Amino acid sequence: MDNVCVESVASIDNLHVESGRSIDNVRVEPFASIDNLHVESGRSIDNVRVEPFASIDNLHVESGPSIDNVRVESVASIDNPRLVWSSFGQKKDAANKQFTSEANVHACL
Repeated sequence: MDNVCVESVASIDNLHVESGRSIDNVRVEPFASIDNLHVESGRSIDNVRVEPFASIDNLHVESGPSIDNVRVESVASIDNPRLVWSSFGQKKDAANKQFTSEANVHACL
């Protein structure tokens, strides 16, 4: 786990990385929070950033997929997105997703 930063009045709860994996450059800015961010075996999350007044809750990555460069801007939120293997064994990849001001993402990425 590299460069995890939580600035003033922000929190990260239950950030979990399973065996041999990594989270790089996760940053939560003021008044923001990441709750229950979880990465299962074999995967990584890179450059996840949550800006002021934003939150990511229960972001979960199962075996196979990866999340790269996810950014949530002010007054935005991502609630309960979950990446899973498709029925054909191919991974769903949420690479380079950016959600701008006042956006809400509630479905699976």
